[in-house]
Amino acid sequence: TSLGYCAAVGGSFSEYFLAHKSQLVPVPPPLSDRQAILTDPMACSVHAMLRADLSEAKHVLVYGAGMLGLGVIASLRAAGYTGAIHALDRAGYLQPLTESLGADLFLSLPASRAERFEQIAALTGGYVRRARFGNVMLSGGYDVIFDCVGSQSSINECLKWTRSAGQVILVGTGHGGRLDITPVWFSELTVRGAYGRQIERFDGRQIGTYNLVHEWMLAGKLPVEKLLTHTYRLADYRKAFEVAMNKGLHQAVKVALDFRTAQV
Repeated sequence: TSLGYCAAVGGSFSEYFLAHKSQLVPVPPPLSDRQAILTDPMACSVHAMLRADLSEAKHVLVYGAGMLGLGVIASLRAAGYTGAIHALDRAGYLQPLTESLGADLFLSLPASRAERFEQIAALTGGYVRRARFGNVMLSGGYDVIFDCVGSQSSINECLKWTRSAGQVILVGTGHGGRLDITPVWFSELTVRGAYGRQIERFDGRQIGTYNLVHEWMLAGKLPVEKLLTHTYRLADYRKAFEVAMNKGLHQAVKVALDFRTAQV
């Protein structure tokens, strides 16, 4: 049973909910409440990052710079990745955050599909191929792309913007819609899904994703406190939901309810 959004055991918006002791991970005392509350979303990003083989990757694109995408950027640098990281999102207010976490370039591409492909080709040293029926393909592209959106357009573009024998990591969840999967076989792509957290294999050892996140937070490798942009008392839950559902309007990233008797 997944905790936090299951009616059988209580939700994570409540002050208390039911969990078996085997499902609990202690928070190291030095971590602040603001860091601790970001453990789970950061774990989703860390797990996704570890799903990729980065040993020969020189250019990585993080498509979508919300909480998941920002977490992927931060975890790439925390894991020691030194190649180029490009971040793409429509919300310009996210640019300073992407750069502070380690992205080299923030992209906000034009609405025109042709112009989008041309810009990606210029950035990656590839070139655009125009096919029949108005279809557009790309020769060249990124070594690894993390799709942190999960929409029809994001998945299609991630598949087409990845170089031959490259990797696409599907992080954002969605129905996907109508997909053009021709790049999967023509470019012999590796497509991997990533969801949640697990026992990871990292740096020659096995470790729970939460525990790895805590280690990196304690070491100062994940400066993620800034991603918790809005907190509200339980009585203000309507405002919290309104902000969470309209993040661009409020320049929000992560929104949380604060149950502490005294806010810090």
